[in-house]
Amino acid sequence: MLRNQSFTGDAAATKIVELAKKNREITAETESEKAKVKQLNNKVKELEKELQAAVEKIRSLGGGDDAGIKQSTLKMIEGNLAESPEVKALQEKLTTANFKVMEYRNQLQSAKQELKMTQKLLANEVGEDVNIQSLLTNSGSWRGRAQQILVLQSKVR
Repeated sequence: MLRNQSFTGDAAATKIVELAKKNREITAETESEKAKVKQLNNKVKELEKELQAAVEKIRSLGGGDDAGIKQSTLKMIEGNLAESPEVKALQEKLTTANFKVMEYRNQLQSAKQELKMTQKLLANEVGEDVNIQSLLTNSGSWRGRAQQILVLQSKVR
């Protein structure tokens, strides 16, 4: 029975280390996705600037008599740019990246909650001021709270 409780403490410590590693990985993935989103936003802004430049160029080229032609040409160019495959692809990538960021954020939050819960559980088992890394390196001689209670109970009887 004493040996089983030692494994529980070891398992909890191992779980904390695993969750911390998973937390770091998810954070790195989130940062990567944020960078992609920022890059795609910049590309969209760049394309919008190009669109505005093209619109201004068309306006400057047109005369006062052909205002109807200028408006229809302007609408056609804006429609073509908005429907261009590159813009659509970038918008799809942006949407996908935003979705992934949201998903990673949720996973990270879940992992953080699980890590906090596991840390509290381990703190209850080993005590508040115990170094977990030292427990992982020399876990053979260490006694958990439950083990110490059993030893003391057997001494009282």
